[in-house]
Amino acid sequence: MNYKVEFCDDKTTNISPEFKEMGQRQEVTYAPEGHKAISHPTAGSMVFEYLAFWAADSPELQIVINTPVSGTETAEKVNMLLLQKNN
Repeated sequence: MNYKVEFCDDKTTNISPEFKEMGQRQEVTYAPEGHKAISHPTAGSMVFEYLAFWAADSPELQIVINTPVSGTETAEKVNMLLLQKNN
């Protein structure tokens, strides 16, 4: 099963033009998905949905997208951690 990759901004393009090119050519393969729980030392338990993509011709290249699960405090905890990091 192949997935289409679209980039929302230029951050990924600036970091890896090669990955953007593979996405445009639709050379991204199998994308497992699921939930994972993380126990952070200061924020505590956080739950994320994840989606992983591999390049069809370079399986060592991977991008994983983590999004906070709705109905949990994960988004607030991530925001708190980002604020702490930026201060």
